[in-house]
Amino acid sequence: HSVPPSRFFWRYQNPRAIMNGLGYCGLTKEGGYAIIPENLHYTPTHEWARVEDGIATIGITDFAIKLLTDLVFLDLPSPGTRVEKGKPLGEVESVKAVSELSAPVSGEVLEVHADLAENLETLSRDPYNEGWLVKLKMSNPGEVSGLLNAVAYGEQLEKEGH
Repeated sequence: HSVPPSRFFWRYQNPRAIMNGLGYCGLTKEGGYAIIPENLHYTPTHEWARVEDGIATIGITDFAIKLLTDLVFLDLPSPGTRVEKGKPLGEVESVKAVSELSAPVSGEVLEVHADLAENLETLSRDPYNEGWLVKLKMSNPGEVSGLLNAVAYGEQLEKEGH
């Protein structure tokens, strides 16, 4: 299929992404692609959450990382910190900009991926597995229902013109 590079097409799947079980893959204006796994929940501000047994593992999307490009600094909360859905969770800095990270759900930080700040290439290489940021014990598991699924997140990117 020949796909014009002017829009984000979440509907087209990348064979490598399917092989790895990662789900949707979209093409960006720059001709690259961003993977959007089907099994995660997303925010409009490009964070993701994987929820298991009341624990939310949180990270930033492949699309956001590719938009930021060269990452240089990551600031994350300490274990024990309480965060609220939609409120600041930390910051990520690239050579282009500093971006605030928003919490997709409310809860208490149980674990922080401490090695990540020193190994930002891990975040770029594998944002959905090895590149997770924090794990939260959710205080309101029902908040997950307000997040986007993979299709809705892909549609949002398409509407934004990515």
